[in-house]
Order: sequence, then C-alpha cells, then structure tokens
Amino acid sequence: MPFGPIELVALQTPEPIPGGEVVSEGMFDALRELVENDAIRIVDIAFVHADRNGVIATSELGDLDPRQAARLHELVAEVAGLISEEDIAAVGDLLHPASSAAVLLLEHDWVLRLSERTRLAGGKVLLHLRVPRETIAEAEAAHGTIRR
Repeated sequence: MPFGPIELVALQTPEPIPGGEVVSEGMFDALRELVENDAIRIVDIAFVHADRNGVIATSELGDLDPRQAARLHELVAEVAGLISEEDIAAVGDLLHPASSAAVLLLEHDWVLRLSERTRLAGGKVLLHLRVPRETIAEAEAAHGTIRR
C-alpha cells in the first residue's frame, strides 16, 4: 500500500497529566476523530520526556502500562520504526524541564483518496506543497484578513 504525504508532529502534553498518561484526553480525542474520519493514519509514535533537570528520555508503546498501550493501539495503524533518533533529539531540544511530548508520524490519507479519484477521473495532481503556518499568517496580516 503506498504512503500518502507523511508529517512528523510533536504534541507537548500538559504536565503533569492526571494518572500519568502520555497523551492528554483532549489530544487523544482529537487524534481519534481524525483517525476515525480517515483523515490521517498514525504510522509511528514515540514519546520524549524531560525530567526536572532537563535530562531527556524516550519511550515507545511497548514501554507503557497495558491500559495506556491498549488505548493508543486503537489509533496507531502500525509502528513502522520511522521516527529517527535525530527526530527524537530535535523534539528533546524543544522540551522544557518536567515536560513530555508525543511524537507522531501522520499520514494524510485524504491526499491518497483525492489523488486516486482525480486519476480515475482522467486528471492528475500537478502540485502538492505544504505552506508553513507562518507564511499564511504573514499573508493574512499583509491583506488584513485574520482567521479566527
């Protein structure tokens, strides 16, 4: 099965999360909605933790307690081992002491469906670019149109 566009996303969790969860309830609900609506597929997941002294540690689904692991396995299509040590280090550099982040590789399933349907209709995708949020904000500010 081909992959659609894949994006690395790191979601910092509020500290501490009640019950020692690695993904907050709100984050879990948002991810579940996106997965259930076939907008994304989670192809890899890892967790980065910074202790009170800023020392970085990592964990994976297999390191979690069984309840947390089972809950997240509902959402994770596969653990492909695609998140690199460099990715983990980059996220670790962004963490403040006593904080954690879920690091996810998200496949944009909707792009595959759109591309396939376009091809079946005799067309083709000519260009697919990701426009950085900062670029959009600058354009909105220049044109006086700010989304809420």
